[in-house]
This record gives sequence, structure tokens and C-alpha cells, in this order.
Amino acid sequence: MYDIIGPPGCGKSTQVKLLEELGFVGVSAGELLRRNAPQSILEPTLQGELADHDYINQLIGQALDGLKQDPGHNKVILDGYPRAVVQARWLIEGYGAKILGCLILNADSEQLAARLLQRDRTDDTRDSIQRRFKIFDDNIGQITSYYQDFSVPIFEIDALDTIENIHFKIRKILGNLD
Repeated sequence: MYDIIGPPGCGKSTQVKLLEELGFVGVSAGELLRRNAPQSILEPTLQGELADHDYINQLIGQALDGLKQDPGHNKVILDGYPRAVVQARWLIEGYGAKILGCLILNADSEQLAARLLQRDRTDDTRDSIQRRFKIFDDNIGQITSYYQDFSVPIFEIDALDTIENIHFKIRKILGNLD
């Protein structure tokens, strides 16, 4: 299992969709929340806050458990999860996941904010975007430090490169070049 994390608007979901074409199974925290969360859980996330840790961990666990039933789906990539060290700890120590690598898509927040404001999502307001950037910045160091304690390789990729170049770099990291 791999995960792909980064600030809002860095292209995580775009890259996961491309990886799904190569046989990976994407598990998107944001998609799971938008599809399943009651309004009381979803509302804070629309304002840029993190979802309740126990709730999102439960959603991720259920999704991963569902994949265990299908032996053909052993190539999993988490999209936008974990977002806090408590989630990373649950994933590795609580759930027992083996993380083979963490791909971090990095980019300048001003350029990403401009990108986010162009897409058509109600949760992409200037205030919520700034809160989400701050949460990412406040948590990424703790997550990578925790992963390093478990010898999880960390790969940083420039998220402002072209979609094709980013995908090529990710495929190279994952060992999935044709």
C-alpha cells in the first residue's frame, strides 16, 4: 500500500485516477467523506477543518477491509490520507497497514490557491483553502517523521510540473514503467 498526500489542489486525485488505469485501487478520504459522512461530520471539513479522526479512520478501515475480499486488489493507493499523525499511527499500529511509500506532491500555496478557486466546488473558498493549507503545513512534518520511524520511504514530487511528468515520476517510483 502506498499513499499520496499533499496540500489541497496539488493533483492527488488526478494522479490516483491515472494509477487506477494501471491496476491500482484508489481509496480517497475526501470521496469517502463526501459520500458517507453525516452533515455533523462533513460540515467542519467543508470549512477547511480535518474530519473527526475516529470517523475517517473507520471509513478508511472499512474501505481497506472491503479490498481484502478481492485478492486481485493488492495494489492500493491512499488519496489524501493520513492528514494527521494520529491517523498515520492508527493506520500502521491500529490497522496494521504496511506502507511501502509515501508520495508527497508539493507546490507553492499561492499557485495552488489559484488552481482551487478555478474548480467548481462549494468548499473551495479563500478561507477554507487557507485553513486547509495551514493544517497540511502543521501536520506534514509529524506525518513524515512518524513514517520515517517505520522506515517508510518518502518521495517528494513537484506538483506544478505537468500531469504527464508527475505521473511518469510516480510510475517510476512505484516501479510501474512499461
